[in-house]
Amino acid sequence: MSSYDILVDAYDELFPLNGAMVHFIEQQMGGRMGGIHLLDAGCGTGALVIALARHNAGVKAFDL
Repeated sequence: MSSYDILVDAYDELFPLNGAMVHFIEQQMGGRMGGIHLLDAGCGTGALVIALARHNAGVKAFDL
């Protein structure tokens, strides 16, 4: 069993989404999230992916 297997149930509590990350990405995209396509490699539980999708970004994500 890996350390990630042990943490999976509490992962989002231990490493909460930092709203500044979403804001930073939005700024880098010129303030427009609609119509952009992003890839999140190593997305963990997908909290950032969900937040970006809620801002109308097209997102693909994976985590081994």
